Amino acid sequence: MLTIPKINCIKLIRNKTSRKVKLTWTVKAKRAEEKHLNYDNSQALFKELSSRLDKGIGYLYWGLGLSTGMHSVKW
Repeated sequence: MLTIPKINCIKLIRNKTSRKVKLTWTVKAKRAEEKHLNYDNSQALFKELSSRLDKGIGYLYWGLGLSTGMHSVKW
């Protein structure tokens, strides 16, 4: 049986990488109504996605994300 030694992550990270970081950005924050879909818009989007399920698996993923509460993330 192979055993893997436990490593203490705190010992591996000697410096705080976020120390002395200055946050800068150039894009203004979105307004609340731009961040979220209202109920009517989400129902219309879900209906449209449902009608396109035969066109590709991507529409299924979007429908699944919409129905489960997926969040938009910008990498």
